[in-house]
Amino acid sequence: MLNIPDHWLRDWVSKHRVPHQRKGARGVWFTLADIEDIGRRLPSLMSPQQGNARAWLEDGRGIAVPEPSAAARDELLERYAGLRSTRG
Repeated sequence: MLNIPDHWLRDWVSKHRVPHQRKGARGVWFTLADIEDIGRRLPSLMSPQQGNARAWLEDGRGIAVPEPSAAARDELLERYAGLRSTRG
């Protein structure tokens, strides 16, 4: 959804720079509100090198991920709710 490398998120989570949910030492996940907040804060989170990578992705030379439709977002929320209910 954010169209950024996973290791950026791992780094930001380990430095407590982004909102996230945690269960135990290794269980980390993001709510839709977390993802939206991270998306709004991306420019301030990125280092200059990461900013260059983001520009590369957005100008068509990289892989662009379209904004999810409302239906896709609703389906994701339903799946997330199902995961939460099975974990207790």
